[in-house]
Amino acid sequence: TVLDPEQADCVNGIRVCAESLLVIINDILDFSKIEAGMMRIVPEDVDLEALLARVRTMFVEQAQKKGLDLRLTTSGLPGVVSTDAGRLTQVLVNLVGNAIKFTEQGCVEVAVSGKAGGSGKAELRFFVRDTGIGIPENRQHGIFTSFEQADGSLTREYGGTGLGLTIANSLVRLLGGSGISVHSRVGHGSTFSFSLSMNISAQAQAAEDPSGENEARS
Repeated sequence: TVLDPEQADCVNGIRVCAESLLVIINDILDFSKIEAGMMRIVPEDVDLEALLARVRTMFVEQAQKKGLDLRLTTSGLPGVVSTDAGRLTQVLVNLVGNAIKFTEQGCVEVAVSGKAGGSGKAELRFFVRDTGIGIPENRQHGIFTSFEQADGSLTREYGGTGLGLTIANSLVRLLGGSGISVHSRVGHGSTFSFSLSMNISAQAQAAEDPSGENEARS
C-alpha cells in the first residue's frame, strides 16, 4: 500500500540504518580476511573502460544531490586487462565515496592513464581528486591506519568505521601495487592515487595483432 509521510519516513530511516550496518559488517569482514591472510585475488579479463563507467554510474545520483560534477577521464587505456575486477572496483568505490562524502561543492574526478610496460603489460595510474575539505598535513600519515580517521570530530558528522582506507590500501597491495598515496591541502581538496601493473589479456593482444605473428612465435 501507499505509505503516508510518517510511515515513509520510518521506512527510510530503517533503510538508511540497514545500509550503514551492512557497510560496517562488510568492512569488518574484509579487514578480518586481510589480517588473517585469507583475502584472495582472482584475476579475470576486465574491460577497464566499462569498469570505470560502472563505478561512475554508481555515484552519479549521489553527486547530483550534492550539486557536484562527477568526472571520468581516461587516456592510453589498453582495453582488456587481467585483474580482479571486484577488488579493483572496491578500491575505487571507497575512494570515490569518500571524495563525495567530504566534498560540499565543486567536483570529484576519477582519472586513469596507461602506457605500455613491455612484455604484454600495461602500467596504469589511478587518481581520485576532489575539491573537498582536505586533510591536515599532520593527519595524512594516519588515515590508512586501522580505525583511524583524519579528524575524530568528522566521524560523528560524516560517519564511517575508519577501516575503508585501510582496506583499500591493502587491496591495492594485493593487486600488485605499492599502496595508495595522498596529497591534500585543507580547504583545497585531496588527491588519492595508486599505480598498478596489469597483464594485457591474450585476447586483446591477438586483436591488436591480426597478422597472427604472436601466435606464430608461440
